[in-house]
Amino acid sequence: MISLLNRMMLISNFRRIFFALVMGLLVSSCSSTNQAYYETLKLAFTQSDNTVSLEQIRQSRADLLGVKHGDRGQVIMALAFIEDNAYKWVSADHAILIMHHGLITHTHGFENDSLYHQGQGANPLASDVNSPVKWTYTTDIENYGYGLPVETQWQRIGDTTLNILDHDFDVYLVEESVAYPQVTPYIEINRRWTNRFWFSKENGELLKSEQQLSPVGDPLKMVYLSRAQRLIDEVAQ
Repeated sequence: MISLLNRMMLISNFRRIFFALVMGLLVSSCSSTNQAYYETLKLAFTQSDNTVSLEQIRQSRADLLGVKHGDRGQVIMALAFIEDNAYKWVSADHAILIMHHGLITHTHGFENDSLYHQGQGANPLASDVNSPVKWTYTTDIENYGYGLPVETQWQRIGDTTLNILDHDFDVYLVEESVAYPQVTPYIEINRRWTNRFWFSKENGELLKSEQQLSPVGDPLKMVYLSRAQRLIDEVAQ
């Protein structure tokens, strides 16, 4: 078993290597494909009002994600890599979100980063959540705690309508009830909350999610702009 110190060193090295790899790919002048991708990221990163139009999303070579962190304004993130069902998104200020089937497992650039997430192979979002399911894992949260057990319960709530880019989408909602049963006893914090995931009934893709990563973190609200744009265009054809 990897010791806590060694795991922290591995996490630190991974973050530095991964970010260097991302930026190296984006600024590479050897490949016309990479250069075009970099131009797309500049579009996402230079929006003064932190929004993009439907046409800008349509022209983007990379998928775009709208993210709100707590009470902060929306930022646009771009998809950098997909590897083993892990989607790795990057922002203009070098923040990174890594999601496994839509569930955030690792972050970089936030006040309390998620550094480690155990047992992703059992992620309920890897398949349809048609009946209630439980999932327990451990996680490391920077500046808070390591090896923390997390208990979750998942269930499909029902169908609803979601408005993105001024279009209504028929979706179904999946809720994740989260509990941190063992945390620092000297801090009064919210140890239980609910994360939410909205999936398109048309093609099953995740269109929106609201996730809080730890008792000390602000919630993240994410809208999959490029996925919504493609569905809009499909309906229009």
